[in-house]
Amino acid sequence: FYLVDTSGSMSGVKIGALNTAVRETLPIIKEISENSLEPGLFLIDDGEEESQTSTAAEVAFPLAVDNRISTVLFSLEKKEDDIVSDLLTIIFSRYTDNIARLATAPKEEWDKAKNGIISLSKAPLFLDDSTEVSVGEMHTMAKVIISEQKVRVFIIDGIHLLEEENPIKHLEEMAADLNVTIIALQKHNTQ
Repeated sequence: FYLVDTSGSMSGVKIGALNTAVRETLPIIKEISENSLEPGLFLIDDGEEESQTSTAAEVAFPLAVDNRISTVLFSLEKKEDDIVSDLLTIIFSRYTDNIARLATAPKEEWDKAKNGIISLSKAPLFLDDSTEVSVGEMHTMAKVIISEQKVRVFIIDGIHLLEEENPIKHLEEMAADLNVTIIALQKHNTQ
């Protein structure tokens, strides 16, 4: 298991720093991109506070956009529009240190951001914002997606919202059955 704690405020430079840390230092992403990661389940503790961008987007972006790895993001917490907004925030945070200043950014920064948006639009990233879905239903949807696309990674945001008993065990079984990597994010519980 890998554990990344993103609790606390996430704004401005911190977003870019987390994006860089995820892209450059989280071993799982490097292993996946080099085809050397065994299928399985990896848990990420997503902190206990709201952040400006979701950790799920921060993990999906380098996989799908930077490394062109077919990735599915099941979000039990956010709607698709919010996830896309998070992905755009990541793009803009790469090219400016203050998103609020973006309106007055030089043309070069806008051109880089435009290229980032084009890369995002072509990325093998599939979003599903179904709520109140069980692991069994995700498993069935994943089989269909795998039969249509060459998906290697599933990110599941909000496993703490699953109401079934022992969802982690079911996710481990799903990863083994489908021969894929599943990255599951859960909110930190301090109680």
